[in-house]
Amino acid sequence: MSLAEIPDYPNWLEEVPHFSGWHESAWKFILSKLRDPTIFAIRGTGRSGKRALGYYLLEKAHEQDQTPFIIGGNSSEIPDWITFIPGKDVKQIDERYSGKRIVLVDDIGAMGLTARRSSKTESKELQEFSTVISHKNITMIVSIQNLRMLDVKGLLVAQSSQLIHKFSDMFSMKWERENIKEELQHSQKFLEWILKEYHELPQFNDSEHQAKGLAYHINTGKPFYNPLPSFYSDDISKSFNEVNV
Repeated sequence: MSLAEIPDYPNWLEEVPHFSGWHESAWKFILSKLRDPTIFAIRGTGRSGKRALGYYLLEKAHEQDQTPFIIGGNSSEIPDWITFIPGKDVKQIDERYSGKRIVLVDDIGAMGLTARRSSKTESKELQEFSTVISHKNITMIVSIQNLRMLDVKGLLVAQSSQLIHKFSDMFSMKWERENIKEELQHSQKFLEWILKEYHELPQFNDSEHQAKGLAYHINTGKPFYNPLPSFYSDDISKSFNEVNV
């Protein structure tokens, strides 16, 4: 099965030395891993473009003949080729469907599926997520504001976990675990360098908006750009409302 096509990026990024190679290298790795039973954790502050990237990854997986699902969010916002799963029951994906599957958990924190919650029921639900993903040939995409919210003994210790950093701020990284904090800080500084040195589009009013399409794949150590999904609407990704990248 061939990989989906590598997406384009805006003209202003052509001025960034080596960006074309970084972008291509990161996307080739990401697209190959989309077909593995692994976890994609998209980390960033609110309105940093996490949801848009998550939906875009679903679309690229669909191009590779994977069956996409979403847990959380609003079923009226998504196209009919994405199956909406109400509630938190990831097990029904395994019980009702077969083949290559990919699941986007739109907001794992809002759903209560975090390692920082004390409820034994919530902890069990998170363990079920981890078990189904690791043993049932399912890829999982999670949007999250702090990696500590994930189960350190389950989801993120797996060697196959993929970490993607969206635009953030240094203060929010204060609460991250020490073993990942340095990499996140490096990722943020790299994205800020690109924006400061090479971005001059007049429609952006601040660095938050400038960073909407930029991301950093920590596993490869490469920045890349993600366009909006083709089915984008204001209801799906409010973080892109003010800009047209």
